[in-house]
Amino acid sequence: MPYEINKEQASEALAFKAAAHALIESFIEDEKNAHVLPIYKVHAEQRAPSVLNLPLSLQGEGLSRAAAVFQDQVAPYLVRNHHARFFNWVVGGRTPAAVLGDFYTTVFDQIVMLCGHGVASQIENQTIQWLLELFDLPLQDFQGIFTTGATEANLCALAAARQWHGERQKINVSDAGLYGLQPPAVIASAPHASIDKAMQVLGLGRRHLIKTGNSAACMDLAALEKLLQHHQNAIVVANCGEVNTGSFDSLETIAALCRQYNAWLHVDAAFGLFARCYPATHALAEGIEWADSITCDGHKLGNVPYGCGFLFINKKNYTYLTKTFSTVAPYLSGDHDHPMNTRVANSQRFLALPMWLSLLAYGKAGYQDMVKRQYEFAQAMGEWIKKQEAYELIMPVVFNIVLFRHKKVASSEDNQQLIKQINATNQLSLSGTMFNGIPALRLAVANWCISLDQDQQPVCEGLLAGSHAYLFEKEVA
Repeated sequence: MPYEINKEQASEALAFKAAAHALIESFIEDEKNAHVLPIYKVHAEQRAPSVLNLPLSLQGEGLSRAAAVFQDQVAPYLVRNHHARFFNWVVGGRTPAAVLGDFYTTVFDQIVMLCGHGVASQIENQTIQWLLELFDLPLQDFQGIFTTGATEANLCALAAARQWHGERQKINVSDAGLYGLQPPAVIASAPHASIDKAMQVLGLGRRHLIKTGNSAACMDLAALEKLLQHHQNAIVVANCGEVNTGSFDSLETIAALCRQYNAWLHVDAAFGLFARCYPATHALAEGIEWADSITCDGHKLGNVPYGCGFLFINKKNYTYLTKTFSTVAPYLSGDHDHPMNTRVANSQRFLALPMWLSLLAYGKAGYQDMVKRQYEFAQAMGEWIKKQEAYELIMPVVFNIVLFRHKKVASSEDNQQLIKQINATNQLSLSGTMFNGIPALRLAVANWCISLDQDQQPVCEGLLAGSHAYLFEKEVA
């Protein structure tokens, strides 16, 4: 007989309560030991849990058994990418308030779609206002939306910019499509891969992206001006924190050029926007307030669970966003202010709630302290690397990214072997990259609870141990 949930409600409720309590206890234990727990619970070569061979159950295992299977056969194989010393990508941890907010999001299961459908859309608007205040952006100039991350936010921003460009040719792209449109020149310094993806999806073609980055991965300002003189109504994509180097484009100068030549300025500030939270780094993002659109991630330095991003768009451009994403259906209101008319998804998870609760819990001072510790940790690691025989910095540490190399590594294959040895220490986890043809290592400091006192020594020990193991392996070979 098929499994009937109604007959099992009482036992299922008890099973849920037990599993939830166990999860909460596990989370609390993780938080108490955040600086000593290993990042990888099992070795890389052992990551093939037997649960992957389980067939679909006909009758169902029941919640207690299902929870036990997860805890025993799945959880041990998950990576603690919320660990303070997980530096592979620019990925934050999750503050306790954000975890609770995410739990609330699931339990209350709100749909952000229409204004007036509960209070969720109003909380989203309030969170946008709080974020604008946190980032010292003029409230009177910007509106915003929540997305699943900066990738979606970049797509939405470039879609709005495409609509803007079309209307300057008297073509309503959202209605008529790209037919007859002279494509915009899209100019970037060292764009994130999500910009390429947006170009593909929007029919602009990634090979038409004009890259003008210099050797420091920053915008070549002279080259930009020449391009703007040649291309009318261009779209400029600037970086506020480049993903490899952490470098910041000269936003004030770029913004002035965009105003002079009537170009749309989009700033990819997936993590760099948080520099404006802290007085010592605020100037890095000076000029971003002149942007037409700005993207940022909550699940990076905002330290809320995946996926949470936001797009800020200048109010004078908001209509291009609604024209691009407006939804027409007989059962829906045509009000352009509805959330569904400003983003890709018609109905969306209550993405703002973890960010809202975290901002409410910790305030400006709490986020300023998080950014301060991330910045100071990255600076300290940069100074340590300068003193090492095995390692050297490739670029100065500007904000929260440390780009460096091993002096004995000459190929990407050798770099991967070195990374394998470093990560095998379980003291830290980092990733490799290529920068100007040089195999490099990257520490992306983004976790809210990073601590110089508790985390620098394990990181240094892991880097030295990884270097020794790599050099020994090369000698033996």
